[in-house]
Amino acid sequence: MANKKIVIIIIVVLALVAGVVVWVSLVSKDKQKNEPTIANIKTKTDEQQAPLKVKQNDVAVTELPKEFPSEIPMEKGAVISQNYNATAENGIFQATRVFETSLSLDHNFKIYSDFITKKDWKLVTSLNQDNIKVLSASKGKGNLQITMSENSVTKVRTVELSYSEQK
Repeated sequence: MANKKIVIIIIVVLALVAGVVVWVSLVSKDKQKNEPTIANIKTKTDEQQAPLKVKQNDVAVTELPKEFPSEIPMEKGAVISQNYNATAENGIFQATRVFETSLSLDHNFKIYSDFITKKDWKLVTSLNQDNIKVLSASKGKGNLQITMSENSVTKVRTVELSYSEQK
């Protein structure tokens, strides 16, 4: 008889413990549903986004693109391969000029680094590798990105000058 009482007490205690475990796990799951986690935070990338529309207007190579700062140094006699203005629907305006250079990338890097310093632009980013060099600077509302690169196959060196600002 005493053994039956002990068995019944053990069964009741185990049932109570099991009930508490089930209750705690249910409460814990409800709480997790309401707490923000990386998995359940909605981001803009989760939503379908339409591509940004950009209107590009080519400019004659004999002219500077509209609002392109005229004080930016240009290599005399360089072949201009791209010359345009672009406006995005979000209001960003860009003036770009790309040309082939006969100078070394190191020489161009020095020319444009000196220009940024002398003309009071604030250097934001600089990358100086063998086959690509980048300078990014800002001044007022404007941003200037200068990319100097060499095609590894053709060995053609180009300089891309892009001026942009939020309108």
